[in-house]
Amino acid sequence: MNLRTISLADVAKIFFGRDAKKRYFALIVPVLTSSLDESSDGGNKEVFCVGAILANNAHFPVMEKAWLERLRTPDDIPYFHSSACNGVHEPYLKLRSKYGDDAQAAVNKLRLDLESILISYPWVGLGLGVLIPDYKQVWEATPAAKEFYEEDPTQAAYHQMFFEITQSARSYSEDCRIAFIVDDSTYSGKLADAFKATKVNHQDIAPSMTTFAPSDDKITPSLQMADLIASVYRKYFLERVATGKATIDLKWGNHLDLFGLWDKVHMLNSIEKNLRDPRYHAGQLPRRPIPTPTSIEIKRQEKQRRKNLIKALGQKPHEK
Repeated sequence: MNLRTISLADVAKIFFGRDAKKRYFALIVPVLTSSLDESSDGGNKEVFCVGAILANNAHFPVMEKAWLERLRTPDDIPYFHSSACNGVHEPYLKLRSKYGDDAQAAVNKLRLDLESILISYPWVGLGLGVLIPDYKQVWEATPAAKEFYEEDPTQAAYHQMFFEITQSARSYSEDCRIAFIVDDSTYSGKLADAFKATKVNHQDIAPSMTTFAPSDDKITPSLQMADLIASVYRKYFLERVATGKATIDLKWGNHLDLFGLWDKVHMLNSIEKNLRDPRYHAGQLPRRPIPTPTSIEIKRQEKQRRKNLIKALGQKPHEK
């Protein structure tokens, strides 16, 4: 997968803000934070997407303050959740009683205002779209895929994004340090494993990957921002799947940059690369643990073993 890297101009905006043209990368050690969240189609049948926002730690507090002020004014919305916007669900239910038939319009305006707040600050968005049918086909048909990937693409997608975010930032400042934040969910433990595996697999960029922290997205504005960004990427990848091409609203032009596509070719190439890596044969390349078979699976395997044994014993000496 050939993923575009962020431009020098956009990276300069992250590191130095609006005075980017007056600064030099060699003068500072950029300290960055990247918050990541996922988004998918309703049944998780077409695309699984991870979106990320990458910004200088000096900018996030100002962005978060403006974000929270808009949520609280005038309707005191506790947090932003992208998928709840359509249909006016939690956390927007109170708007139904206040605005009646105009509740959806109120939610739409809230989202547009939050987008405007984001656009007014320096940051870069990165996104990865996993084509679910391709992922499942390779995982089911390729035994080696099970050594490196789970049946669910979440961990694999985050692993790729940890690498891409760090690689992109380091391509302009190898001294940068990045703190990663993800939603504190049932998957956060597996995402922590993906973070560690990324550092082991890519030791050249590991020094820049400083910390990994799960957090509650309901009280973490940067994760809500990542949620919004992930939904924009999801729309892009779904449109690409449906029509073969897709566009992004021009207002995001100076911010959204990385559009990574995880398809069949990328997955097979990644597996082949892992199998050819000398560290794989030395047992030094992280692999996913082989799950312990269930009692039903053990019985099924034993039944199949007996069938094979009976068939073998029933063969004539000259048969192979």
